[in-house]
Amino acid sequence: MVIHDEIFIAAPPERVWELTEDVEGWPALTPTMTSVGLTSDGPLGPGSTARVKQPRLPSATWTVTDLDPPRRFAWQTRCNGVLMTGSHEIEPTGGGCRNRLSLELEGPGAGALATVARPVLHKAIATENDGFRRAAEGLNRPTYVDEHRVDLDVQATQAWPAVVGFAEHLTGQEHALLSRALGLEPAAGFSVTQREAPRILGLTGRHRFSRYALDFRLVDVPGGSELSAVTYADFPGPLGFAYRSAVIGTRGHVLAVRRMLRKIAATANGDVKHP
Repeated sequence: MVIHDEIFIAAPPERVWELTEDVEGWPALTPTMTSVGLTSDGPLGPGSTARVKQPRLPSATWTVTDLDPPRRFAWQTRCNGVLMTGSHEIEPTGGGCRNRLSLELEGPGAGALATVARPVLHKAIATENDGFRRAAEGLNRPTYVDEHRVDLDVQATQAWPAVVGFAEHLTGQEHALLSRALGLEPAAGFSVTQREAPRILGLTGRHRFSRYALDFRLVDVPGGSELSAVTYADFPGPLGFAYRSAVIGTRGHVLAVRRMLRKIAATANGDVKHP
């Protein structure tokens, strides 16, 4: 049973490998790691061991099984009879690289564990992958929430105007009642804070209960391009927690983001005009 997450990182593969090989630095990249400490002597390589502490989990010893710079890193541990293999695979591509994180579960209890914990494990892997992306690209964002993707029939340069058009529509409409109720800054809810054609368009905003960011990212793939929407948000205090439960917990956020992606895709593919 394999659970994985793969993303494009707009940074040289050597930079992503540098972050990957520095296992003791992972806690600075992702909230899914509390501490990582090497327990073996010498340089990192097959047979090296590390003590890993993760939130709400007992410490575990992981043993490196594969190290192929700058392409692949893998290590293993056992938990309640289940052999877990975590791997990082870096594939160079135009403008950066693709980073694939995988967790393979083997053993008598692997199926049951995957069935029960798959959503939690996938969220943890995706959070870690975004941590490598943010560090490699030098991004400053709130806490990672999720990422959704859609395939487009056109290349990124052709799809870019549709992304820009949607962002202009989103940031150009002020919502008076909602703005007063939530204290939106800006009144439209979003402002464009990053624009790097045709790769990324970043939006940010805040209100009484949250500080948030939404990145639209484009990358060429065979036959067209891939458009993703990456959401980040912090929800401080009890009221922030309640707001998060209402928006994220009810899947209202997921439906809204997927609707955005469908609209942009329809425009990019020539099915409709700009919103």
